[in-house]
Amino acid sequence: MATAKQKAAAKRARASARRRNKQISLIDVATSAVVLNSVTKATAGTGLIPFFTAGWFGSAQPKEGSLGISLHELIFQPDDAGLSSAYMSSVYKGSTGVAGVVRRNWDKNGKMMVGTLIVAPAAAALIKKLGRKQINQMNRLLDKTKIPQSIGVKI
Repeated sequence: MATAKQKAAAKRARASARRRNKQISLIDVATSAVVLNSVTKATAGTGLIPFFTAGWFGSAQPKEGSLGISLHELIFQPDDAGLSSAYMSSVYKGSTGVAGVVRRNWDKNGKMMVGTLIVAPAAAALIKKLGRKQINQMNRLLDKTKIPQSIGVKI
C-alpha cells in the first residue's frame, strides 16, 4: 500500500493536462473570411458580405445584368426553374436557373477560388511564423488591458 507521500509524489509526477486556449485568433478569422469570400464569389457571383446582406434591411439586390445571387433571393424568390423575379436580368433568366448561374460564376471565378484556397492559409501560417515575436508582444500588451480575456480574442 502506498503512503501519502508516495501518492503525492506520483500525482506531481503525472503530466498535467494541457488546457485549450479558448481565445479566437484574429489572423485565423481573417483567413476564414478571405476563403469564404472567394467561395461565395465563385458560386454566388458576389462577395461574402453582399451575399448575406443584399435584399435585407433595405440594401440593394445584385445589379440588373449581373450573375450575382443573394441569400435573400435564394430564400424568398425561388421557383421551379430557379430564380425569377421582376428585377432579375435576362442573362439570369436565360440561364438554367440557379445551377446555370452558379456554373457561369464557377467558370468565371473558379480558378481564382482554388488559388485562394491554397494560398490564403499558407500565407496566414507564414505570417504567424515570421511574425511570432511581434504577435506575442502584441498579445502580451493586450493581456495587460484585460480586453482579450473578456472577449476571447488574440492576434
